[in-house]
Amino acid sequence: MLGDVFGSLTLVDMDLEALGTTMQHDEYDLTIGAAGPAGPEGPQGAPGVDPGPVPGFDRYAIALSADQTIGSNGDKFIGLGDTSNTHEVAAIPIPWDGHITTIVGRSSEQCTGDGTVVFTFWLERVGGDPFATDIVCTISAGGPYEGQGCIASMESEDVMTLDLMSVHVDNNGCPSTQVSSVVGFASGSGPLPELSEKSSKMQPRMQPVVELE
Repeated sequence: MLGDVFGSLTLVDMDLEALGTTMQHDEYDLTIGAAGPAGPEGPQGAPGVDPGPVPGFDRYAIALSADQTIGSNGDKFIGLGDTSNTHEVAAIPIPWDGHITTIVGRSSEQCTGDGTVVFTFWLERVGGDPFATDIVCTISAGGPYEGQGCIASMESEDVMTLDLMSVHVDNNGCPSTQVSSVVGFASGSGPLPELSEKSSKMQPRMQPVVELE
């Protein structure tokens, strides 16, 4: 019992004239009772806009750039601020086992006419020869980035610690330009869930290693 509560009320007739005050003395039990049972579970909420990273994988971006322009109808390998005629000179090591998932390419000059700038991810496994993979993107005048950029369609190439990587850039008739590229990398074991089927079907295109003019 927490205490007594009293109240009063005024009686009126049908003409709303007061008939006098009548005191009504009521006693209320204000003891707090036990909590009632939990209600039923509500409906599941809508999924979030961003599902977040794939569990078990860390996502990284590996940036590569040229230290000189690539002329019209020229082709070079680029690495970490390096430009070379050969993959071996420009290549950098991969730090962890994982998957290369995509590349993006950017040209400082706008590509016009029928010209293209093609960015191809190259890989050299420990004890193996360099080869061009299927991870490719192409800048063209009619492309979605005003003739200055491209993004590779989602593919996957499994890589191992200390494999060597570079990006080959082939300028096919676009103006002489400075280029850069970013490689998407996911570290972790096992196939990426959204890429496992596509990755299992991929075969690298073996190409001879030649020194470019």
